[in-house]
Amino acid sequence: MTRELQCNVCKKKFYGRKGTMYCSNGCKNEIKRKKRNERSVEKRRKETNRKYYLKTRYLKTEKYKKEQERIEKRKKEYNKEWISNNQIKRAEYRRKSRKKAKGWLDEYKKTLKCEVCGYNRCSGALDFHHKDIKEKKFNIGQSAHKYGKEIILKEIEKCFVLCANCHRELHYEEKYKKVKKQRKEYLELISKPKKIYYSIVEKELEEEWFKELQNRAKYNLNRFGGNQYVRVDNGISEKIDIKKILAKKIGIGEKTICKILQIYRRGTEEQKKRARDGESSVTKIWKELEPIRHNRMVATVRGMVK
Repeated sequence: MTRELQCNVCKKKFYGRKGTMYCSNGCKNEIKRKKRNERSVEKRRKETNRKYYLKTRYLKTEKYKKEQERIEKRKKEYNKEWISNNQIKRAEYRRKSRKKAKGWLDEYKKTLKCEVCGYNRCSGALDFHHKDIKEKKFNIGQSAHKYGKEIILKEIEKCFVLCANCHRELHYEEKYKKVKKQRKEYLELISKPKKIYYSIVEKELEEEWFKELQNRAKYNLNRFGGNQYVRVDNGISEKIDIKKILAKKIGIGEKTICKILQIYRRGTEEQKKRARDGESSVTKIWKELEPIRHNRMVATVRGMVK
């Protein structure tokens, strides 16, 4: 049974059955389109809110932290398993990559020869020796796979080309003979009577290496049991113990060096001369020094590094 009705969209009057809401399919489709658009807007809003939550608040929650810990733990376990199961594969990959990186260097070394003896039979036996150690940035043989060709060629310009034998002989002459000579001189000094102990230490205190040590221990000083300093620079702590450094270099006990340092700083010229000539022992002269309090001791020790 038909009756007069009103369309919910265009508000026109039409005749139809009870319960019909639209006058035509066009009005019906228009309502569907509006609902669809409303749903899509809500979905987009929810997605943006969810992304914002994940970027800001979710990062601070304990759930996120636990989830990240779980993920990192899983990654570490996976990496350990993969490394243990692929040792041969990794070694082969490293060998190939290094060989590839050093390929051009080997070809370049075939065109060179030793500048001392003229050896050029095997390129693997040729080394690069830096003319000045201060200009050295890296070891060419060990770092060929880390740097590019241009950087390595610039570093080669600072070097001599030597064969393995000539290179070892050069280092032996430069390093080991000097060390042996210096060690021999110190042993001769130490083997003499104790009267010269003060003169040995006094000579070292006037050297350049000790002045550099003083500059390194110049700022932020703290005393820990005498002549021991800690320098803190940007969170990096460096411990400098003058007694141990002198004892290791010269071969005299730390207690004796501590007494000599106090005589050097606080003693009179007459006491220093007696210690230098050996007229009296270091301990006897050290006992003659007037006793000082802790604050004054710190001031005198700090005066050593100014």
